[in-house]
Amino acid sequence: MGDLYRRLHDVDRVDVPDLWSEIEHGSPRRSPVRPGRSRLAAAVVALALAAASSVFAIRTFGGDGSGRVAGPIPDPSTVCATDSVADASFVSLAGVEFPQDLLEGPGVPLLELPQPSREALESFEQNPEFELTEAPRDGWRNLTSSSSEIVIGAPTSGGDWYYANFANDGSGWALQGWGATRPTITDA
Repeated sequence: MGDLYRRLHDVDRVDVPDLWSEIEHGSPRRSPVRPGRSRLAAAVVALALAAASSVFAIRTFGGDGSGRVAGPIPDPSTVCATDSVADASFVSLAGVEFPQDLLEGPGVPLLELPQPSREALESFEQNPEFELTEAPRDGWRNLTSSSSEIVIGAPTSGGDWYYANFANDGSGWALQGWGATRPTITDA
């Protein structure tokens, strides 16, 4: 702090010219550019930008004046490839869609699922990472079943659904994943 006081004291001793009389009697200095011209230039630039923006907007978003879309509305599945059925009677669980009515009904105990799900379950039970203690014991059902993919699921007490995905590449069934999540209505 002592150094700061010493520096401020040194600044107080510096002689400065007295400009007060010049300020009181002096006339304001003129700007080299006349204010009227700069305002006119700014107005011209603003009008040019507004005109260009209007032309761009009309060409980009304008139609034929009827208020209708200029062309036919494309089918979303042709624009974005999807397997989604976009139907409220279908739900998605872990990325797999199936009819919502498969979630209704009592289901069966895990070991009573029909073939080929029972065969796939053997790979499920042999996976060292999977702990069957977390899975529900009852309420299981096939959500999807084909020769190359099976998804089974069962409700948990909290409203989520426990699921397991299996794939068959021709050499046998293999567990692809499992977990618990809430089914969501599809909305592609």
